[in-house]
Amino acid sequence: MAPCFRDEDPRADRHSCEFYQIDAELSFVEQEDIFAILESYYADAITALSPDKKIRTKKFPRLTYREAVDKYGSDKPDVRFDMHFEDFSSDFADSGFSVFKSAVD
Repeated sequence: MAPCFRDEDPRADRHSCEFYQIDAELSFVEQEDIFAILESYYADAITALSPDKKIRTKKFPRLTYREAVDKYGSDKPDVRFDMHFEDFSSDFADSGFSVFKSAVD
């Protein structure tokens, strides 16, 4: 972890101070290798900063692109809430309410 400074012209929409970043140099790694390193790092950081917090799982939740779009309607879903799409087409197919029926047709 190292401090970094912006090497750009200061603008109103940017903060001109330093920030910290994690800089890892790795070779011949797969996506799962990066996830394993970051999952462990974040769990250790949370434990060090907030010892009273309980970490339920160290593994990040994973969704494929297709799962995210099908279940949440977005490729970047907010999974903090259990609000996902449900298909009610068969329930409304024979509805007498024209708005629902036309949406299914």
